[in-house]
Amino acid sequence: MAHWRSSFEAQPRLFILALIFSIVASGGTAAAALDDMGDDDEESGDATEEGDAEATEGESPDGETPEAEAQPAADPGKGLGEAAWDRDALQFEVGARGRLMVVPKFLINAFGVEGADTLVVGGIGGEAGLAQGPFEGLLGVWYAGYNTAQMPFKGPTDPPEGWEMIKSNLGMLYITADVMFRVKIATDWHLYVGGGVGVGIVTGTLQRNETYWNVAPGTPGPYDPYTQLALCPLPVGYGTTECPGPVNGDNRYDLVSNPQTSSSVWPVYPWLTYQMGVRYQPVKNIIARLDLGAGSSGFWLGLAVDYGI
Repeated sequence: MAHWRSSFEAQPRLFILALIFSIVASGGTAAAALDDMGDDDEESGDATEEGDAEATEGESPDGETPEAEAQPAADPGKGLGEAAWDRDALQFEVGARGRLMVVPKFLINAFGVEGADTLVVGGIGGEAGLAQGPFEGLLGVWYAGYNTAQMPFKGPTDPPEGWEMIKSNLGMLYITADVMFRVKIATDWHLYVGGGVGVGIVTGTLQRNETYWNVAPGTPGPYDPYTQLALCPLPVGYGTTECPGPVNGDNRYDLVSNPQTSSSVWPVYPWLTYQMGVRYQPVKNIIARLDLGAGSSGFWLGLAVDYGI
């Protein structure tokens, strides 16, 4: 009886110990489960970070793609269409030119003659050439008319009685070559300097007429050839110093006899000039130039419009 009671009293102790071990074991299992969950979360976080890294790989910090970064930004200094063509590449040009030339009186007198007047001459024609980098070369074929009103004219060694009245119906067919070098001064604009050479083929007629001083006998000189000269009539009955006859190569009466008669002229005339100007090219196919020049034919102002190929 006593033994049974002792066993009965010991059972609760064993039950309590078993319960404690069960709780401890359960806690260990829960802790292990929690540790496993933590490891899974860390692995999931690592996978998420790797996925984000892969998703953002190739993107810049501001979200742009490398392709967008690699593309050059638009340059506000470039003109319309400049991004689509190389301004320094070889380019052919063809177009039209016009030139307004001024032949001053002092330049005519520089050839050893007296009299004459300042001439204003217009010319027009075509041109073609090429440009590459800072270089530009042009060939031009153009015509200029040298028509004038009557004006007094005399050789430097002729006596005062040797004055003539001349009238020009001449023209000049120019064949010229221009070589220029340019530098950029603003968007689409270039400044250039250069020179030109060529020849002018003379056409038309030059009329001459002998003159006399239309003043009263005994009027003291010197006389003004621009206001006091008169045309000699046809040399019929004339044998004076001022109006000699007969008609020959030195004593002409074209203005009062036959306007189609022409005195001899040079067949060709040289063209030598220095020039500078501005060049405007907003797009590949449009080229415009404004020229200023000085040379053997005086001073000139030019305008050209070309098509770039």
